[in-house]
Amino acid sequence: RERIHVAYPGVDARFFERAQAEDGAVLSRFGISKGRYVLSVSTLEPRKNLRTLVDAYCRLPAERRAAMPLVLVGGAGWGEMHWPAATEALVRDGQIRFTGYVDDVVLRTLYRGAAGFFYPSIYEGYGMPVTEALACGSQVVAASGVAVEESALGQGLLVDPLDTPAWTRAFEQ
Repeated sequence: RERIHVAYPGVDARFFERAQAEDGAVLSRFGISKGRYVLSVSTLEPRKNLRTLVDAYCRLPAERRAAMPLVLVGGAGWGEMHWPAATEALVRDGQIRFTGYVDDVVLRTLYRGAAGFFYPSIYEGYGMPVTEALACGSQVVAASGVAVEESALGQGLLVDPLDTPAWTRAFEQ
């Protein structure tokens, strides 16, 4: 036991850089502005629990969603997502925005500009997006009781990953 030491993964130094002049232009590509959106970053697959996150977001009042879109960053993974029924309409209205995969420079800008970063994953090896978001100074809401809780490093709000009303309350906060 005394010979075992836990070495947590680190993040690239670029995630610690301060905001850049070009950040506004990057955000405008997605039709968003600093502090006026919430963010989640992950591969789009069932274990990431994005269905619960979207369902929780759908429960917010329409005017709240219109003022603070949910930006989902990441490429397709395995499995069927089974999005909530309202998802397609919210995408059409611009309240939910899928960006697909983005490079680290764009990702860093999205982390820095978000009003909050949400990570509801129910199964992770570690949860690098949580650590990256913290490095960028994001306010983090992460799943409790799974490996993600450890990657949150005692920062942010921890929420039961399957408690949809709790995720809605986290959006409200």
